[in-house]
Amino acid sequence: MDGWTVKLVAAAALTLAGAAGGHALGAARRQRVRQVSELRQGVERLTVNMLEKLLPLRQALTAAASPALTLVAQRMEGRDPAQAFIAAREALVARDGPLSCLEGEELAALGRLFGQLGASGAAEQRLILREAALNLERVEGRARTKAEEQARLYGTLGLLAGLALAVCLL
Repeated sequence: MDGWTVKLVAAAALTLAGAAGGHALGAARRQRVRQVSELRQGVERLTVNMLEKLLPLRQALTAAASPALTLVAQRMEGRDPAQAFIAAREALVARDGPLSCLEGEELAALGRLFGQLGASGAAEQRLILREAALNLERVEGRARTKAEEQARLYGTLGLLAGLALAVCLL
């Protein structure tokens, strides 16, 4: 192979690496969408478990099949739901935690939700849980829109960075 062939192969590799790097950055935003969606689905299952199946709160949280809600249920031993959420919060938002991509306002809303769980009658609990599911649905929609925009942006920026390096190489 002559020098130009090597340079062209290296330029193509840099371009592809830049595009792959941009795609990887976009994937982080899609992780937020997955976490919020999973939590919303868990709250919807919690509603069924509490109000239709009439399961005790700790069992309803575990049966909701959401890693975040299960973790809170595990922390309920001798605690009310709000205290259990506070005890679980560090593990929930840890780097690999089930809510690692949630932001402060969303975590505060979850804290308020857990502060109200099990503290009133079925009708009020239904309203509280429905409001939480609707809020999570709105957050999910905003996160999905933002993730799509950023995935395109990061993909394009990565490709352009790779091309710029390729041009510098040539």
